[in-house]
Amino acid sequence: MKSTYKKTQKEKVLEHLLKVGSMTVADAISLWYSWRLPATIGELIKEGVQIKSINEPHPGGYHARYILKDHNLGKDILEEIRNRRNKPKGH
Repeated sequence: MKSTYKKTQKEKVLEHLLKVGSMTVADAISLWYSWRLPATIGELIKEGVQIKSINEPHPGGYHARYILKDHNLGKDILEEIRNRRNKPKGH
């Protein structure tokens, strides 16, 4: 039986990084209407995900592009995040 839970923002972002390799705030807005990508990236970095940020020019300034540095580590941490969420409460 497949679980029908709502994915956390960390799961969504990390899954996207694993699939695509990088993302910007504009990507997060168009995918999930989320403006909090930098905060989510910060949380993932605290979890141990290796993400680097580069500044990309665009008309009127720059924006950050977040790039996953270690695909295998990212997969392992995504599994840990899912396992914590799926743990029965009180355990």
